[in-house]
Amino acid sequence: MGKINMNNSTNSCDLPEGGEKVLYVAGYTTLFIIGVPANFMAIYISTLLIRRENELGVYLLNLSISDLMYLLTLPFWINKALAKDSEPVNEILCVIAAVIMYINFYMAATILCYISVDRYLTLVYPFRYYRARTRKTATLLCIFAWTLEITFELIFLYSTEGTTGYRYQMCDEPHQLSNERRNILIFRLIVGFMVPVFVLLLSYFGILRAVWASIATEAAEKKKILILLSALILVYFIAFSPYQTINLIRCLQEHDCTFPKKLTLAYAVSMVLSTVNSTLDPVLYCLISETARADIKNL
Repeated sequence: MGKINMNNSTNSCDLPEGGEKVLYVAGYTTLFIIGVPANFMAIYISTLLIRRENELGVYLLNLSISDLMYLLTLPFWINKALAKDSEPVNEILCVIAAVIMYINFYMAATILCYISVDRYLTLVYPFRYYRARTRKTATLLCIFAWTLEITFELIFLYSTEGTTGYRYQMCDEPHQLSNERRNILIFRLIVGFMVPVFVLLLSYFGILRAVWASIATEAAEKKKILILLSALILVYFIAFSPYQTINLIRCLQEHDCTFPKKLTLAYAVSMVLSTVNSTLDPVLYCLISETARADIKNL
């Protein structure tokens, strides 16, 4: 691997320069400054939960590590946005940063599903499935998720090497889609977005139904739970829906360079919004746990 010249790569399109560069720099810089400390705080809170044998701490720890890994690649993307298109990009750094980004997107979705199901079982079936809600189970599930996500990314990376310019496309989006790239986007849309959305909605509606039917839960507590769950769903949709929607439209309608040229600014907005998820998720999910909320108050 060497350097990629952004103007001489496979399926190259001359994309217009505009407000997207400013958006990348301003957005990523802001999210880096806010997100890194927030995730370090979430890691600290999650370790406290793990010491108290709370399985939620395992999920939060893995979520925060995944988010932190991605946030630490933002300086690379900021530097790339500031560089001129004629300047070559280090291919090794490009591939590493892009792979970490994709792993984070779908690792986060997987862990959010784990947490939503865990909270559903905790609130709706507190005694029936208590043996499944352990730190050991959570650890095994997270190991499985990491292994699966890394394996998929390596398969995507090396199965298209040398034939489609996939490595270059990872580093310079939006870009004219190859057939292989189109198939990868469709797979990610279905498995990495639609399936998690179904699991999240199913779990949260089940939680809301159980809480609302509970006589023991006070009205104020019900309202708090409703607001928190609504915030979690809203953040996930705002973060990932634009990115996945743009990719779906591209897969269905893109045939040449005309389409990517029209989407440069919209794509930049969707990428920044996706990164917002890495900043807010750890904080929101810490608030799910009563123990975590108490620990935050004591900081």
